Amino acid sequence: MKSAVIRVLAVVVLTGVSAPPGCQPQVSLGQLDAGTTAGGAAGGTSGGGAGGTAAAGPCVVGDLAPLPLALDGNAAVWAGGRLYSLGGWSVDPEQLEWVPNQTVWSYDEASNAWRAEPPHAFTGEGTQLRPTVGPGGRIYVLQGNRLAIFDPATSAWSMSAPSSLPTGRTVAATLAGTSSRVYLFWGRTVLAYDPVTDAWQTRSPALSNREQQDSAVAADGTIYLFRGTDLVNQNCRPSGVTDPHCGNEVFAYQPSTDTWSQLADHHVGPPTTVVVQQFTPQVAVGSDGRFYFLSFPGITDVFDPTTRTWSAVDAANDFHASAFAASLVTGRIFFLGGLGPDAATVTAVRAWDPATRTMASTTCTAVCARSELFTVPRKTDLLVVVDDSCSMASKQAALAAASTELFSYALDAGVDFRVGVTTTTVETSALNGRLLGAAGARVLDPSTPNVATAFAGLVDAGINGSGVEQPLAAAQLALTAPNITGPNAGLLRADATLSVLLFTDAADGSGDPVFGTPVSDYTDALLAVHGAAARNQLLISGLVPTLQPAPASCGYDDAQAADDTRLARAIASTGGARVEICDLASTPATARQLGAMVFGARPVWFLSGRPAPSNGSSLSVALDGLTLPPADWSYDSARNAVVFAAGRAPAPGQVVGFSYAAGCP
Repeated sequence: MKSAVIRVLAVVVLTGVSAPPGCQPQVSLGQLDAGTTAGGAAGGTSGGGAGGTAAAGPCVVGDLAPLPLALDGNAAVWAGGRLYSLGGWSVDPEQLEWVPNQTVWSYDEASNAWRAEPPHAFTGEGTQLRPTVGPGGRIYVLQGNRLAIFDPATSAWSMSAPSSLPTGRTVAATLAGTSSRVYLFWGRTVLAYDPVTDAWQTRSPALSNREQQDSAVAADGTIYLFRGTDLVNQNCRPSGVTDPHCGNEVFAYQPSTDTWSQLADHHVGPPTTVVVQQFTPQVAVGSDGRFYFLSFPGITDVFDPTTRTWSAVDAANDFHASAFAASLVTGRIFFLGGLGPDAATVTAVRAWDPATRTMASTTCTAVCARSELFTVPRKTDLLVVVDDSCSMASKQAALAAASTELFSYALDAGVDFRVGVTTTTVETSALNGRLLGAAGARVLDPSTPNVATAFAGLVDAGINGSGVEQPLAAAQLALTAPNITGPNAGLLRADATLSVLLFTDAADGSGDPVFGTPVSDYTDALLAVHGAAARNQLLISGLVPTLQPAPASCGYDDAQAADDTRLARAIASTGGARVEICDLASTPATARQLGAMVFGARPVWFLSGRPAPSNGSSLSVALDGLTLPPADWSYDSARNAVVFAAGRAPAPGQVVGFSYAAGCP
């Protein structure tokens, strides 16, 4: 849990961005053209669903599309032609608490769209990650005493060999990348990592004994280190700075000669005084080669490494920014996410122009016409996660008995399905997310003889599994490497809906046994299977406890299981069905209705833009080109989604369309 609000704002270097064109007049819904959305919203398959397109009229708005998720403390870098946001903190809307976030988002300037990249198990708050771009244009993040390396060309993570750094210094060390090495600075320790040999080398010790320093690399390859926390001198700790030099020292390191020098102290420009800054990178290299510094709440100083001189800027902000970076082309300084004036996380992306000293925002007053079309996939890949603990014998039997009803919709509608079953036990190497069944028969499809009977045999998984049920963790393990490319290969297809059915009579115990790993870690990982742009291609449903007290004739593993909100939140995040597990034995229709949803007839569809006005009154919905009456659907403003009435959900193969007036992103 995040114990205190951390006032940080991830910032990035972005190239090739022209000046914002400004807001254009509203375009009527009748003027929509097919193609890619211009300006504020993502095109292509934005919003999800195979074959989805988003179109808009000539309304171009704002500078950068906002982050898909409100984040604070996320780190950001620019690499491989894209802007990356890594990790950070988000706010759980139900629990109203801070939760660490392991998502990675990248932004494409040409299409003004964000996409989800493979997440990473970061071991520190976002800006404590202190990433750098180094050899090969890759992103390097310190994780323990190793480097987590992200390659923008392949969208893949890898890990370096371990260094000699103590593993607990992840948030304290500083990285600086050059074209051939990644340099690590902590206290007087200096290490250089060579990705070609995957080896670390010790370099000349630093002149200061500091951690959490800011770093910047000049055009001539010199690495400059600024500020930080002294490891020895208690008077230079953030709790009480008494030495006027504390936090203002400047050191220069020359990698080619492995030598150090000390420069004049950091310039202190009005109206603030620069003192020790913790965790957050505070310097951005501008297109002019100069270093721009931030002292909350604005940019105060500029350092020219050519002349090694300082000047004052004093560019104030109206929100809590404490990290930033500058465009290498336009020279504008970009701010990504962070905290607004009310201390709430924001998705805003803003840019400050040093030439005009003005701040641009992504918000404006224009309204644009927008249209989104989705073809509901005829293919569905279904993962069923079965609780195999000691309380599940009768419930497994009920699901097995209902298998014909569960498959009836898919067989009648001609859905091209693939089905795999795993268990909630993830504590043994034999059961951690692997599909049940013999090799070659783990994935069921329409050609499987007596497929419902075969499914019934798989869900009768026994009751000797772990008493710590981890359905969310099991789903993630089943659908990600190494399982999905090994024993679970053949389950997933890129053009199919991914449907996950959680079957348990217990509360979710995934991850940390004391505090519980955040639900978002698992839902984000499942969303990343097809990417955030295909949000409507993921559905999580559950046959789970929903009643309080539990039915006497059925019972739960824990009488209070229905009080747990983890499974409910995971299911609600995708618009899935949350069905009472005890209804299976008494209500056969339950399995038929659930089967229709898990095999493709989803009732909740998320929009990629937000209708204006906020009540959704401008929204119209069509199915196969025919406008539907309002009685067939409703708009859920909290989730920014269209919810179809019972029995009215689009079926596989149908085309669903949404048209609305959208405000600026």
